[in-house]
Amino acid sequence: MALCIPARMAERSEMRLHLGCGNQYREGWINVDRSRFVKCDLYFDLTMWPWPWADNSVDEIWCDQLLEHLTNTPRAIEEVNRILKPGGVFHGLVPYSGSLSAFVDPTHRVFFTERSFIYWDKNRPKDTQGYGFEFSKVEVSLVANSNTRLARLRNLIPFRGLLKWFLWNMYDNVSFRLTK
Repeated sequence: MALCIPARMAERSEMRLHLGCGNQYREGWINVDRSRFVKCDLYFDLTMWPWPWADNSVDEIWCDQLLEHLTNTPRAIEEVNRILKPGGVFHGLVPYSGSLSAFVDPTHRVFFTERSFIYWDKNRPKDTQGYGFEFSKVEVSLVANSNTRLARLRNLIPFRGLLKWFLWNMYDNVSFRLTK
């Protein structure tokens, strides 16, 4: 499959993909989405394999609220690993499984915690199964939004890191950064 990259981006020495861009178009990135109702540089269904980028050809990949929608998340992350250059970075956000936002959208197929990405970590615990490919560094953190009055009030609660085990909605998203 030939990949048609916009001329203004083909000359760049660095390739950065914004996968599942939706309404968040990023200048300087190749914005990819399957929806014809959003502005993007490449319309492509990310559940189709293989993705149209060559092995070790991409420097950076960003996705925000995408992985939870894919039918086969391990296969998608395998494709990310395949197309990233050594030292390349894959980062983004997914809904935290301990938040209602993870469950309200009926198109969410996968749920994530701060430990979900350990399966792709080269330094994972020995008793944790891998998927046959690894990232050299995996960084994950929980994110608490502050975009509403209720969220700002919730963020004042002390010991949220402990309370997340007993209460819902202490955090909203999982931020991840995987380095090949």
